Amino acid sequence: MKTKNLVTAAVLLSIGTVLHLIVPAFPGGMKPDFILVTMFFAILMNLKLSSTLTIGVVAGLLGAATTTFPSGQIPNIIDKVCTAVFVLLLFKVFTLKSDISSIKTVIITIIGTMFSGLMFLTSASILSGLPGSVSILSMIMIVVVPAAVFNAILAIMIYKTMKIYKKTIA
Repeated sequence: MKTKNLVTAAVLLSIGTVLHLIVPAFPGGMKPDFILVTMFFAILMNLKLSSTLTIGVVAGLLGAATTTFPSGQIPNIIDKVCTAVFVLLLFKVFTLKSDISSIKTVIITIIGTMFSGLMFLTSASILSGLPGSVSILSMIMIVVVPAAVFNAILAIMIYKTMKIYKKTIA
């Protein structure tokens, strides 16, 4: 990983962590995973498996340190590493014939967020169980789908910011 990309990935994950810490949960307890969206952009800037695994582990550790989900530390690490590799594959598939666009980024963000939520909830239910008598499907509908929509909106804003950043640096 080039130094510039390493620093940018660190800044993105730091921004995601700070936002994750300071933004309150929405009614119903849903809290957007800002670390997840910034992880997607850090991966987009690198597109190498070794970099993606590193970014996924760091994002997982940051998510584990800031989670409010009961016993959500290990599921956060599992989720972020698996999602990082999955999103790398999506970026590779979506950029086979053309560059990445804002619409492709939004689609990948929605799919990646849904995958991440499924991975997190599945690993949490296996390792420690879900709170109350809630099913994975109901948690997906209540928490993951709204988070995917929110993350898609955030992805548009970050995408536009990154385009300006690249023009300024170039």
